Amino acid sequence: MSIMQSIESLAELHSLNWLERTLPTLPAGTAGHLAMQAQIMELRRRLPVSLLTYHDRMLAKKRPSVVRTASDQCNSCHLRLPSGTAVELNKPNNFVLCPHCGVFVTQSPSPAQIASQKNTGTHPAGS
Repeated sequence: MSIMQSIESLAELHSLNWLERTLPTLPAGTAGHLAMQAQIMELRRRLPVSLLTYHDRMLAKKRPSVVRTASDQCNSCHLRLPSGTAVELNKPNNFVLCPHCGVFVTQSPSPAQIASQKNTGTHPAGS
């Protein structure tokens, strides 16, 4: 899997985290609930088995499998990332594994990236 495929898969994993957290808040059997279930199934179908297995392990622990951050702190365990890990995270199109909690950590889009995406009509992956 290439780095770009990995980044795209992590964006899909981020969406899956959100959908699976939100699904229980919708009344069962409603159109919204059924549509969200379909989205979850489609994302799960597209994800590589290794990432899906990892996601399911984290879900069983009530943890997200991927989080975004704009700093050198993991947004899952809220601990500071080691300096070398933070340097790796700050490289373009890169992600790291939090050494404290085991969650994938990706960079949040910068305000400039968000403004650029609004101007071009695109959205940040996984938003």
